[in-house]
Amino acid sequence: MVCKVCGAKLQEGSAICELCGSPVGDSEIKSDYDPFTENNNSSGQWQEQFDNNAVKYNSSEKTTDNSKMNISFNPKIFAIVAVAILVIAITAILLINIGKNKSFVNNNSDYSGTIISDSYYISDEAHLLSEEEYSYIAEKLEKTSEEVKNDLIVLTVKSTNGKSMQDYADDYYDDNNYGYGNNKSGMLLLIAVDDREWYISTSGDCIKIFSGCEFDELTESFINKLKKDDYFEAFKSFCNTSKEIIMEKASQIKQTISTYSVIKSDVTWYDAERYAKNDGGHLVCINDYNEFNKVCSLADEKNIKVFWVGANRNYGETWNNAKWEDGKEIEFSQWYSGEPSYNSEEGNEEEYLMVFKVDGTWYFNDAENDVTKYYKGRMGYIVEFETEE
Repeated sequence: MVCKVCGAKLQEGSAICELCGSPVGDSEIKSDYDPFTENNNSSGQWQEQFDNNAVKYNSSEKTTDNSKMNISFNPKIFAIVAVAILVIAITAILLINIGKNKSFVNNNSDYSGTIISDSYYISDEAHLLSEEEYSYIAEKLEKTSEEVKNDLIVLTVKSTNGKSMQDYADDYYDDNNYGYGNNKSGMLLLIAVDDREWYISTSGDCIKIFSGCEFDELTESFINKLKKDDYFEAFKSFCNTSKEIIMEKASQIKQTISTYSVIKSDVTWYDAERYAKNDGGHLVCINDYNEFNKVCSLADEKNIKVFWVGANRNYGETWNNAKWEDGKEIEFSQWYSGEPSYNSEEGNEEEYLMVFKVDGTWYFNDAENDVTKYYKGRMGYIVEFETEE
């Protein structure tokens, strides 16, 4: 026997339902009753509430039947997915940061550490400076160069690999197109660590400024620091002293403009120099590669294969001690293979400088005063005239 109101099973002889308190008269016997059938009102009421919620959260979806989708939530699966997403995100961030912080490696050396990319004014190929020191010197050289209107360059190498310090410094200066203004004014301090050598190459105004005691003053400012391997302080002194000297001499420097006259004539070096002075000039003095190319092009226009230039050496001295006619040291040279030979095939002293063309290329060559017997009909000389701006 069951209660008609709540469906609870009743004890035989009970007057009221112990579950809902309804009189037994309101109950009836249903021996085959299943509380989970579709006629169970309690279950149906709960299902309707779920259905209403389903319609509320899926109002954009239309349904043509009474079927329902039952979605279950599994905490373990959610945790696994969350961890996987977190791992992927962290990995991506690390890869991005590694890409940003990738160290710069100089492919031209065997150095494998992190270095600063080379500044225009300093190239520390021997890695003598820390990053902080490098940045300081680079900024100081740049600022000072702008102030004095001359390029001040510092270059460090492990070795010049057999090349002379002068040639290495001069070539590096020219190849990298250093120099301020039309006359490429400036200077380069070269340090070769393994060879324990240094050299200063000057160009333009700096040739005039550092031609005497000024050069000694400059070198004395940093030489002791180099000996102690205190490169940072040495480069600071090089920069500071260069500025002081250049600023002091700047008012004394007069800019000059060179013009050239090419004469085709079979003459001796002595006669060529005499004619040049009579005309108000002097035999051309070649200070750099640009000027060398210019005068050689002028000789080509006149179909000259050999021409005299304004340099000679004293008897018994080397060409390293020779100077141009205008008093400048011979900073630039372009000697032919095996030259200077100092003596002719006949054993005569070769004390004078000429430029001649071999297989389409122009070279320096030392010669006797009179070489007309070798180059008759192909000779000449170039006169340089200098005027102040």
